[in-house]
Amino acid sequence: MSYDILAISAHPDDIEVAMGGTAAKLTEQGHRFLIVDLCEGEPARHAAPGERRKQADRAAEILGVDRVILNLHDRFIVDSIATRLQVAKLIRQHQPKWVFATTDCGVHPDHKAIRDITDGAIFYARLPKWEEIPGGEILADSEPWEIDRLFFYY
Repeated sequence: MSYDILAISAHPDDIEVAMGGTAAKLTEQGHRFLIVDLCEGEPARHAAPGERRKQADRAAEILGVDRVILNLHDRFIVDSIATRLQVAKLIRQHQPKWVFATTDCGVHPDHKAIRDITDGAIFYARLPKWEEIPGGEILADSEPWEIDRLFFYY
């Protein structure tokens, strides 16, 4: 399924807190919006296990957005080729026009990593010939995709 907008975050609730109003306005205007959280957000500092995900799912429902969660771990998100490839695959699969991501400001290392992961993934998503590169098979079965705009929230 294609989306007009893909927003990348480290944890469930990051996008909702930082740009929930923007997401609501864009979905009200008819844009299809996908949130990509790189981890479940566990262990949550101020909530019982699963509560953060439950709240993020409810927020997505209210905002009219869809969400996927990758299998990385809270507190250990780093910019790596493997993570860039996972996000690039989502970009190719969903073909967004716009991508939103966290800037590299702040103290949380997971949030800082999102900036470089996103930049790398957008670059990888637009390149062909992944079948010729060892380890590139994750993108070899999809067509290159180039977004129109990249925005940073925070």
